[in-house]
Amino acid sequence: MSINNISPKNLWKNKIVKNSNLLELLVYRSRLLGADLQVTNFGGGNTSSKLYLRDPLT
Repeated sequence: MSINNISPKNLWKNKIVKNSNLLELLVYRSRLLGADLQVTNFGGGNTSSKLYLRDPLT
C-alpha cells in the first residue's frame, strides 16, 4: 500500500490581510482552514482562538 503525501494548497493572500488586526487575521485563517476539505473534519472541526483585548466599557 502506498501513501500519497499531498500538501494543502497555500490560499493565504498577503494583499487581503495587509492592514488586518490580530482578530481579523485569526478569522481569515479559520475561514481558509474551514474551506479546505483536505484539513477539515466532516461535521465539525471549528477553530478557536483566545485574545486579550481591552474591555471597551472600563
